[in-house]
Amino acid sequence: MKKVVLMLLIFLFSILSSLFAQWEPDERLTFDAADSYTSENNAWCVAAEEDTVHVVWYDHRDANWEIYYKRSTNGGTSWETDTRLTEHIASSQYPSVVSSGNNVHVVWYDLRDGNDETYYKRSTDAGTSWEIDTRLTNDPASSLYPSVAVSGSYVHVVWCDKRDGNWEIYYKHNPTGNAGIKIDLPAETTRTKAYLKISPNPCRDRVTIRYYIGQRAECIELKIYDVSGCLLKVFSLPTPYSPDLAPRSGAGLLPTVVSWDGRDDYGMLLPSGIYFWILESNGNKKIEKILLVR
Repeated sequence: MKKVVLMLLIFLFSILSSLFAQWEPDERLTFDAADSYTSENNAWCVAAEEDTVHVVWYDHRDANWEIYYKRSTNGGTSWETDTRLTEHIASSQYPSVVSSGNNVHVVWYDLRDGNDETYYKRSTDAGTSWEIDTRLTNDPASSLYPSVAVSGSYVHVVWCDKRDGNWEIYYKHNPTGNAGIKIDLPAETTRTKAYLKISPNPCRDRVTIRYYIGQRAECIELKIYDVSGCLLKVFSLPTPYSPDLAPRSGAGLLPTVVSWDGRDDYGMLLPSGIYFWILESNGNKKIEKILLVR
């Protein structure tokens, strides 16, 4: 009996986990007359990339609240001096940090505009230097308690906001804010008559991809990268094999067609730009470049 209960609990946990792992596409995430809050302490104030550890907090040492940053480059064994990230007489509070490669992203809320607004700052050299502040929200109502995350080239920010008369959860993203996270593009190698054709090129939304690999393969992958080398989408493709054609063509291989709607693996529309398509199979790699114009 105990074993049955345990198995049932495991099954229910796996179902619930899969439900909560799904991404909701709404920008405004709550639609209830009652207030919805993000917790004041839910934001990540520490992030790590291998041995480099990044910490943010807000501090009153300057007679008003300011955002501060500290870094360790040896896994927390020792720490560098504090770095003040904000330079304004108004209060800056409740930061959140995330790191990805050499990119470090920080968000917080700030009173410099006379009301609480969400601000953002980025370092592209692992915290050595920082870009100027960027104001993310612009509304007379308060925008509080932001959190930040990254996925591929995207930077995602969520916060609670009172622009609708009650507290609601809001979201925005920058599709190229985490550019520069490089995955080295492989060199093209072909030992067969493989080809990869993409049309139209340039394209605006949907494109057609025609490919042929020239030999049987257990695994065929079609990958999309941006110009920084960031992997955006992976297609796992069927093996284009026809036993009926095998006596005539030798391998029975067929040209195959797939389509793409201009979105990444997270369902986000990619911005205008140059993208690289790589077809990989049995050690063969074919590369094509396209221009996406929105």
